[in-house]
Amino acid sequence: MLLAATVSNAHAHPGSVPATARLYTQASKSSPVVATLPAKAALEIIACNEKWCKVTAQSKTGWVERPLIKARYGRCTELSKIGLFDIRRNEPSYTPGLDRDNDGTPFRAW
Repeated sequence: MLLAATVSNAHAHPGSVPATARLYTQASKSSPVVATLPAKAALEIIACNEKWCKVTAQSKTGWVERPLIKARYGRCTELSKIGLFDIRRNEPSYTPGLDRDNDGTPFRAW
């Protein structure tokens, strides 16, 4: 079990929450809240899907809604390793420098 946790965190990416955010036990607002993260709280992004990101913050691991996450600037290959692609202009992780064609999505998964 420890080996699996080590492997899954191997590509974790640093980030933060620009505003207060809830850390849930599962990727669902109906699951229990593990913690309430204050604005600008640092976190490690483990994995993301279209709506949620699994993160570690304040020594706790759980899920935060993806639109509330801001990944530290990174290359597309780094962000794709954690499943953070198809980032939209309205998400805090959006970086205009990675949006070469100015279509509002800096990196698309193929």
